[in-house]
Amino acid sequence: VDASSTAFNLDALVEHCKTDFIPHTILIDLTKSWEVAQLHVDWLSKGIHVVTANNLGLSSDLGLYYSIWHQRAETQANYAYEITVGGTMPVIATLNSLHSSGDTIERVEGILSCTMGYVLSKVSPWEGEPMKFSDALVEVHKLGFTESDIMHDISGEDSARKLLILSRDMGLELEMDQIQIEPILDGIQVDHKDIQNSAKQYDEAVAKLSADAKEKGMVLRYVSTIDGSTGACRVGVIKVPISDRLARVTGIVYSVAFYTSRSGSTPMVVQSPAMPSTAGVFSDLIRVARDLGARDTGNPRLKALRRHSFSVELGKKRGPASPKSIGSDKRKKMSCYSEL
Repeated sequence: VDASSTAFNLDALVEHCKTDFIPHTILIDLTKSWEVAQLHVDWLSKGIHVVTANNLGLSSDLGLYYSIWHQRAETQANYAYEITVGGTMPVIATLNSLHSSGDTIERVEGILSCTMGYVLSKVSPWEGEPMKFSDALVEVHKLGFTESDIMHDISGEDSARKLLILSRDMGLELEMDQIQIEPILDGIQVDHKDIQNSAKQYDEAVAKLSADAKEKGMVLRYVSTIDGSTGACRVGVIKVPISDRLARVTGIVYSVAFYTSRSGSTPMVVQSPAMPSTAGVFSDLIRVARDLGARDTGNPRLKALRRHSFSVELGKKRGPASPKSIGSDKRKKMSCYSEL
């Protein structure tokens, strides 16, 4: 693209993709651009299906959120955004399923930032020796799971945007400034280009927080919560007992628990290691294809196994078959049944 002599024109690209001889058009937004996010409404109005890893459209002002859903209802175009909250993990799908079944979500609690989840599981482990805060940040950055600017993770902005999308999908009419965000330390600033040196100054303070929690039999975790009854949303560091579910969430992992009127004190937990963004986008793409009527033909190897098993079962029931007992017509029927 950089080497091209033609200036990039997004409007021209959209018009090129939207043609009459193609029944369905899907645009995939992998940017983190506010300008592109605003175009989602226009794409939907043209009947274009949208798969997005860009969460700015759904987590910016409430008016844009409603505009996106209004256009989706008007045109029946798909808007797939599962990856914007939990990567490949079906958080949105689980929430929608609970709503569709008539259940009431009373509370949502989880770790929505795999970066901060990883860092705190290292600096405040439930077993073993703690790691320095700066070392943990460098390590998770090398693994490739931080935001383009690591301060989006550390400040809580990344978690807050994901939490805002969840809360709005629950029916809460909230704006970003209504979410309580508490960073791990007040005034913390880490340079993305020099994480190790810029974060060293916070090692001692974070180590003290970890030690204080350990003395009480607790660990530090970066947790996001939604209170369904009051609408209160919070993102920040909390102390949890070592016996708590969240204390055992370690590594680069997303974890979300839904407490509902039916489940009571036992939540429905959706938890998974973080996967590359491409895997989440592909999953959303498959969901759109299925909504449009695409069918999974199945694994060829499984089909062969089913066919073999079917023949074995018939053999057990009827004994050895001879050409006279099983004619060509029957063999054809058996072959058809085994494909079902």
